[in-house]
Amino acid sequence: MKRERVVAVVDDDESVRTALNSLLKSFDLEVDLFPSAEALLAHGGLDEVGCLLTDVVMPGLDGFQLCRELRARGYTFPVIFMTAHKREGYAEMAAQAGVACLLNKPFSTQDMMRCIAQALRCPPFV
Repeated sequence: MKRERVVAVVDDDESVRTALNSLLKSFDLEVDLFPSAEALLAHGGLDEVGCLLTDVVMPGLDGFQLCRELRARGYTFPVIFMTAHKREGYAEMAAQAGVACLLNKPFSTQDMMRCIAQALRCPPFV
């Protein structure tokens, strides 16, 4: 059975995962945390994911590779990228990959929650 409003978070920085976990839960979202793209791909509950919030630059598979692999496996849930690396062409590459939103770190809680609400197709979080 699919859980409601599950946000999968992939970030290699444990402190970021911990902070996002607390923040997202404060908005009554269910959160699954993963330290790497590979850990998410090995997760048996991908069918329960409502949207994915992932870092772009990580050891192993990066966010773009993760997005491509998920699509190749047939997963269509919205993907939101977070990055501290503002590189030329990221916005265009993200759009081509079908990413729902690109958040440049540091970003506001309001911007992130707006992206998540759009991705989950739910009313805005307040």
